[in-house]
Amino acid sequence: ASRIELGGASVDETTAVFTENGAAELYFNNTKRFETVGHGATVFGDFIVSGVTTTASLKVTGISTFNGNVDLGDATSDTITATGRFDSDLVPSTDGARDLGASSLEFKDLFIDGTAHVDTLDVDETAFITTKLTVGTGVTIQSHGVVAIAGITTVGGNLLAGGDILPDDD
Repeated sequence: ASRIELGGASVDETTAVFTENGAAELYFNNTKRFETVGHGATVFGDFIVSGVTTTASLKVTGISTFNGNVDLGDATSDTITATGRFDSDLVPSTDGARDLGASSLEFKDLFIDGTAHVDTLDVDETAFITTKLTVGTGVTIQSHGVVAIAGITTVGGNLLAGGDILPDDD
């Protein structure tokens, strides 16, 4: 079997071994750090890359940490699939400068449990409120049909009431 070794066997040296079956092995301090077998790769310990590296496919198993800025994709036609679940907040790098979706590429549904703080709400179709809608400090509409209006109210046009309009006893 043919085998080529580059480097030395002393401590603090890197050794590269290339075998006739196409495998490559990298050693540091006489400890195997990286090995390729055919088209797959097995990593032992830390695998650190600096500079630009191009690969057709890379599979990483376990916990990975990428420090510094990370770019995913190099064209808008690239897609990114996040099969796992996020366990941290998604916070933009600058206040008021990042969009979630676009007018021609909208997300389908939005599920929020908690409070949504929205500067301006523009509803294209239907707004359905299940319990109570409060507009500012003056108008409250509740699910059982009660409309409470604080202060002086001016109605320009018709006012339809399904019952009596009674003065407040306060």
